Amino acid sequence: MTHIDRIDPGARMSEASVHGDRIYCSGMIPEDTSLDIAGQVEQALAEIDSLLAKGGSDRTKILTATVWLADIGDFAAMNAVWDAWIAPGRTPARATVEAKMNDPGMKVEIMVVAAVQSAKVDAALKEEKTMSVKRINAGPRMSSAVVHGNTVYLAGITADDAKADVKGQTKQILDKIDKFLAEAGTDKSKVLSANIWLTDIGTWSQMNEVWDAWVSPGNTPARATVEAKLANPALKVEIMVQAAI
Repeated sequence: MTHIDRIDPGARMSEASVHGDRIYCSGMIPEDTSLDIAGQVEQALAEIDSLLAKGGSDRTKILTATVWLADIGDFAAMNAVWDAWIAPGRTPARATVEAKMNDPGMKVEIMVVAAVQSAKVDAALKEEKTMSVKRINAGPRMSSAVVHGNTVYLAGITADDAKADVKGQTKQILDKIDKFLAEAGTDKSKVLSANIWLTDIGTWSQMNEVWDAWVSPGNTPARATVEAKLANPALKVEIMVQAAI
């Protein structure tokens, strides 16, 4: 039977859920919304540290992160705090977009998934086994992709040529996704889920024209598409996927 540990469960949601060798944290927000963006990010990250510790993990094992900013203009200020906090060489796949928050004073919300530090002991061999994490193109802020167990998490992928139209940008992104999936040992037929952010939801049909020609027939993933502001105003689309290996 599948066992799930709920951390600080409430009537509406839990702060985190631990299943197998992963912990799924709720979107963490600051307690003091009177703070500036730096202060709010610091508080949200401190909450993440606390939750990960309760689940048997820590920031060095974060696999994927999504950051929502009330004002995408705070992107650089948010990154200054993030860059000082994230573990060097162990950066997660990440996407950052603008979104409206429930509280008008709230400037940031951050949601992460991390590997759990749980060593499994083989009853016969008595050997400690730990799940490895492979990071592809690990940079000081984020990785292009993170492999853990039988899953690869890609960062939010954007086009290199921001002058292209939405169809051109989508094609560039999907080509890059193919490349990262191949590097992780998988392909588009094994994509499990996708999040697509468009700067103009009116370009939904044009994006879908390229997507439909790319996606594997009979192997289409779960998907959501919404309008959102991106860090670079010239970008028209960003796509983040997870895939089985």
